[in-house]
Amino acid sequence: MSARTPREAVAAFLTPLRQAIACVTDAQLAGGSDPAKPHALFFRPSEGGYIRLRGLHPLQFRLSHNYEIVQDTHGWSAHTRGYAYELQLADGREVVAYHYDPRPQSKVKVPHLHIKGLTTPLALEKAHFPTGRVPIEAVLRFAVTELGVQPRVSEWEAVLAGLERDFNAQRTW
Repeated sequence: MSARTPREAVAAFLTPLRQAIACVTDAQLAGGSDPAKPHALFFRPSEGGYIRLRGLHPLQFRLSHNYEIVQDTHGWSAHTRGYAYELQLADGREVVAYHYDPRPQSKVKVPHLHIKGLTTPLALEKAHFPTGRVPIEAVLRFAVTELGVQPRVSEWEAVLAGLERDFNAQRTW
């Protein structure tokens, strides 16, 4: 999706992410619109980047979504360049983490999942389970349906389904 300005491109990029996040929290996402540098979305203000989620378990959520703003012959657009979506217990123990970091210095450049827990005798807590690209909507749906996170809006399923459908139709990789 192309926009006339970098600011419009970021707004188009952030709007669906903010709508998805609003299904489970009122925390706000912050991000920049300077095309001369890479950007990361994060929750503001939050302690250590994590926000608390209401539900059956004392869960916290952290989102770091890296993107860049590019211009082509059609205009400006924002493109994902990596992400980390992490759910942990309130005591800091990680439950699940979805990562994608294609930078040259990254050891694992494909989208993957980390699952912490009792995995003896296998050391699965350090394994990188391949996932393909995981949209934030899928992570939030998982948090609600599988981890007992309480949605803030009654129509959360329809909101996430519509946003994920739009994301899949427009994604570039």
